[in-house]
Amino acid sequence: MILTNNLMEQSMEEAIKILNKSKLIREASVDSSLYVEREQYLQDLLGEEGHISFHPIVEKDFTADFEKYLQPLVTRKHNTYLSEHRYEEEKIAYNEYMIASKLLDNITNEHLLNNTIPGRVKDFIDYRGVKGLASPKLSKLLVKLFGETSDVVKWFTNKCPKKLEKGVIQDYKVHLSILPHHIAGMSYYAPYNWGGGRWITGWNSTSCMDTSRNGSGDCINQLPPNLLDSTLAVAYLTTTENDDLFSPRYEARLLVRVTKVTDNNYLLVGFRPFFTNNATKNYLVEGLKAEFDNFVQCDDLRNEYSDLYGSHMSSFSMYTEVGWSSTGITVSCDDCDGEGTTWDDEECGTCEGTGCVSSDDEPFYPYVDDPEFLEFFEDRVEISLPKGYLIAKGYMEAPQKEVSPSTASLAC
Repeated sequence: MILTNNLMEQSMEEAIKILNKSKLIREASVDSSLYVEREQYLQDLLGEEGHISFHPIVEKDFTADFEKYLQPLVTRKHNTYLSEHRYEEEKIAYNEYMIASKLLDNITNEHLLNNTIPGRVKDFIDYRGVKGLASPKLSKLLVKLFGETSDVVKWFTNKCPKKLEKGVIQDYKVHLSILPHHIAGMSYYAPYNWGGGRWITGWNSTSCMDTSRNGSGDCINQLPPNLLDSTLAVAYLTTTENDDLFSPRYEARLLVRVTKVTDNNYLLVGFRPFFTNNATKNYLVEGLKAEFDNFVQCDDLRNEYSDLYGSHMSSFSMYTEVGWSSTGITVSCDDCDGEGTTWDDEECGTCEGTGCVSSDDEPFYPYVDDPEFLEFFEDRVEISLPKGYLIAKGYMEAPQKEVSPSTASLAC
């Protein structure tokens, strides 16, 4: 299925406009021939328009309310740690700050509902041998760290919901697209560029894929290869009011790649999300899960199958050439770190004092958000997934347990 000609032409024109906002990309003379058709699975999924949208169906995320009360207390713990100068007091302040910080980073609805401490918080407590915090109950940890009269304890005791509620979020829309301008504009359409708030995660205010504020770095040269990656789609979240196809405002976005795991099954793998706040991240990720049975996000794989890395991973390849090179591209010189001079103030011989070298001989590949799951080669995109996940979802059979000779004889 091929995208309608008029829509494709308009999308490509928009993509080039976005790419040309970067001096580095403009000098590389990127043209409209760079975009390649997506994998047939993606084309069939998204139809002739190459884009679908829907209101997300999600469970209410109330970690944001918890974090609102917790964040000031984490800051206070940090300031206390910085002000301590005696070893024992400094050690205690450091432990308390790190526990509070890890709690802020790892709390989920499930922890709040079940009154449990996140595993990474417990691991830190055990590793540091912190006394008095061995209880697995979140309520006890909060009281020990912040006191019974703290706002976070009051909220958890009196206002924390007792069950999850699921419903349609009418104020937002989730979009999945293979249109070129949505791929090229993965950071250009961030709210920062529209006068909105700065993103929580990312680089240089939005991300390293920012075409307007990427500085002198060469990460922006990893943006054009995404147009070559036939496995790639962009998932993004907008408010219902700001969902115009050609001028959307991405409140959150993540890259989705398709991979074939069996003869008849494909997975949509979502990588690192960028977002304006935890609520928009939740709407995007959970909305995709609810809409597509075969969607999985890398954070879930990390959290649920963290003990299944290395030899317990299976790799799947989609064969497509994604390496991109072009004349006129320069990158920072590694030998002088872009300074033009060496450690003894001599002119760098590699770049002849310019601080830059040509990269004509080295192709650029798309930026790798999650290196434990994604790798690029000259002729393929390779995605690695935990075997435990594949077995749980029925894409792989569980290994047969070996029967020892003694057990076998007893069975006879």
